[in-house]
Amino acid sequence: MNKVILPILVAMIVSLMAVPAAWAGGGEKAAELTKQCQETLKQNPNTDAARLCQDGIKLHEQGKTAEAVAKMQQGLAKLQPAKGQKK
Repeated sequence: MNKVILPILVAMIVSLMAVPAAWAGGGEKAAELTKQCQETLKQNPNTDAARLCQDGIKLHEQGKTAEAVAKMQQGLAKLQPAKGQKK
């Protein structure tokens, strides 16, 4: 009985230790996008992009990382020149 329980217990502990690491990965992406939004908006102000980036930052602060990343990526996309146009 102990030979069965011990491997299961070890597997559960290892998987629980991996969960915070997975959460941290999304947070790093959101933090990177926050910085990128702020720097890009300083060089190229755009009200629509600023609104999307701010919405993303608020979502990140609320712990809604996936939604935050999506919003900030939308904001950064508005700051990219259209294909065929020069900066």
